[in-house]
Amino acid sequence: MRNPLLLFLLLISLFSCKEKEVALYNLRVEVTPVGSGTISPAAGQFEEGKQIQITAIAGPEYVFKEWQGGASGSNNPIMVTMTGDKQLVAVFEKRKYPLAVRVEGEGFVQEKVIESGRTTTDYPSGTVVELRAVASEGWLFGYWDSDTILTMNPRVVTVNSPQTVKATFIKDVPVRMEIGGLDQDLIVSHEYPITVKLVYKSGKELLIPADSFVVNYVAGDGIAIRNKMNFLAVKRGNLTVRVTSGNLSELVSIRVSEIDDVSQFDAFLKTPASGASVVIPVVVINFLPTMDGSKLDMSRAPDDYWILRHSTLAEAKQRIMGELRLTKFGIEEGTRFRQFTSHERISPYAGIEVVRYFDVYELELRHWTSTQKTIDYHSLFDKLGMEDLVNNHGVKEVWFTIFNKDAYPSVVNSPYNDPDTYYGMPESNMSSPLTGDISNSYRLPNDLPIYKNTYVVYGNSGHRGFDTNLHNRGHQIEAQLSYMERRTDQPAPNAELFYNKFVGLNPGMGNKPLHRAGMTHFPPNTSIDYDYDNSKFEESDIHTWQPYGGDFIMVNNSNWKNAVYPFDLKNTFYQNGVRVINDYTHDAHSKWLMYWWQAIPGEGNPISFDGRPLTNWWDVFYNWDEAIRTNRGLTQHSPNGRTVPNTQHASEVSQPDCKVYPRPR
Repeated sequence: MRNPLLLFLLLISLFSCKEKEVALYNLRVEVTPVGSGTISPAAGQFEEGKQIQITAIAGPEYVFKEWQGGASGSNNPIMVTMTGDKQLVAVFEKRKYPLAVRVEGEGFVQEKVIESGRTTTDYPSGTVVELRAVASEGWLFGYWDSDTILTMNPRVVTVNSPQTVKATFIKDVPVRMEIGGLDQDLIVSHEYPITVKLVYKSGKELLIPADSFVVNYVAGDGIAIRNKMNFLAVKRGNLTVRVTSGNLSELVSIRVSEIDDVSQFDAFLKTPASGASVVIPVVVINFLPTMDGSKLDMSRAPDDYWILRHSTLAEAKQRIMGELRLTKFGIEEGTRFRQFTSHERISPYAGIEVVRYFDVYELELRHWTSTQKTIDYHSLFDKLGMEDLVNNHGVKEVWFTIFNKDAYPSVVNSPYNDPDTYYGMPESNMSSPLTGDISNSYRLPNDLPIYKNTYVVYGNSGHRGFDTNLHNRGHQIEAQLSYMERRTDQPAPNAELFYNKFVGLNPGMGNKPLHRAGMTHFPPNTSIDYDYDNSKFEESDIHTWQPYGGDFIMVNNSNWKNAVYPFDLKNTFYQNGVRVINDYTHDAHSKWLMYWWQAIPGEGNPISFDGRPLTNWWDVFYNWDEAIRTNRGLTQHSPNGRTVPNTQHASEVSQPDCKVYPRPR
């Protein structure tokens, strides 16, 4: 018989096994970043206690980094025991490649995410890196790698494989020179600051000091002297110099001109006197020979420059301009008709306007006899554009500051008695297409160019100045007025309105003027040349002159010497650094000439001669071409048959030889 207890236990065991259930747990997985890889096995349910091998599989260009969530560490694959629900995160990252940056030369490369100075780094694949090459001082970036065309900076690199980038820096050296200050005509006696600029490969520009370049003469006949950072022009001509700095060299062509068209000169010279009836355009020329660009060259200077031998050119220019100021005033003041008897200011007839002012440092000479030379006016005036100035700008006068150069012991005690350097210069010299030369000159037929209009060249004094300048004009006035009377009226001998009645030349007294208005050499109280300061009293009708006699009064030097003018008759300048004053306040010579000119029948004069009103003699003098063309003489209506037009030939004008400007012998 079977054992009942054993059967009972067996039944209990069977019922117990049938009721026990197996536990299941969830496995969840994810990857980051999204798309960077996969996990195997994928998510699912697993029995409790089951061990599962989980593998992180990287996608292209990614690598597994670590586990997060229900696992940690970087082992791959890993074993996971399912003791509960699990959530695992597989972290991937971009595959990293090395980017090596190398440098040749002096400089460094800045990367977008690293400090400069590191030579290698690893970047995740696909990383875009900006590389900026930064040159050290004195260097510049050249190119990337070994490709001299690859010069963009900064450069962008995409890292998707191991790479090496090389930045090549090159020395920043000058590639050319730029020379400033010599790109113009240089003018004798002027200094020109020069600059030498080095232009580097990088475009950097650098002005270099004087000791960093040299200048060498190459060829030419001009002379310009380098004085530190300046060039001093000395002699006209063309020259070529070579400027060198280091390995760079540049040829420079220079033209040195002997003519300075001065724009900045005294405003008074540019401004005609207020109230003047006519404006007389004037060109000034000053002759200033020099050997060194700073002082006068006395071997070529006129005789009367001798006193200026120790002056600098700047001092001589200052002196000359001051004398020209006085000259302008004296000319304008002299055309105020009978101002010496009026308490009111009489308007001047002529107002002087200097329209061009030239300093000339070299002159060409030409022979007018086998032994005598004069200025080559044709060459000089062509350079100055004188034809245009006379024909189109109305220039009537040229004031030429110069003098004779000859052996005149009475004038100066100059040791430069070289006959080969002598030249003559007249006190005044006319060029006229209508009358020829009516002046106190050498009467050379072709020394001056002839233009469409008449003009007069006055020889002004570089040393004596104001008085001599007026003196020379006085002779020109005498020449023109005498010529015009003889041309239109043909007066009988010793019956000339100008010379016999106005000036007072008396045949019975050796043709010396006395008692009337006088002339350039003679006041009315003397018969001795240049006796302007004679205190002897003589009768004269200069104040009220009429052809047949005005009111005679006693006059002497005090009448003109003590005349007061609303202008400072002084010229202050420097000579060899010493302050000098030329004071004409009581100069009998210059003040006589202004006084005499005010007696000349001028604008609005009420004077008649044999029933014929006198013209404005200043109008005849200054408007020469119009007076010639209209036969306008010293009186308004010449007697019938007495007007003889003559437009081609200038008759000789008898004038005393002037010792102020001796004629060449």
